[in-house]
Amino acid sequence: MADIRLSDAVTTRDGNLLVTGFQSSFSSFPLGTRLLLLKLTPAGDTLWTKTYTCAWTNQGATYQSRGSWGNSVVAAADGTILVAWVVAVPPI
Repeated sequence: MADIRLSDAVTTRDGNLLVTGFQSSFSSFPLGTRLLLLKLTPAGDTLWTKTYTCAWTNQGATYQSRGSWGNSVVAAADGTILVAWVVAVPPI
């Protein structure tokens, strides 16, 4: 079972909740974590779940983040979702 930790939540204009944090399959925080974004009804039922990781290329080599997690979430009036997130990177 995945370890899920939540760090922020906001109410959307349709009355639902956006929640961010991280999901990990093991407890070596931050290693192996994925940013987690959930949309929930006011009753707590899940409407959708998204997870994100980070990868990048530097001088021809591809790197994968050691972990990532959401710190805060904003629901803009036009429906745009903004998430401030942290990425743990390996030494390059």
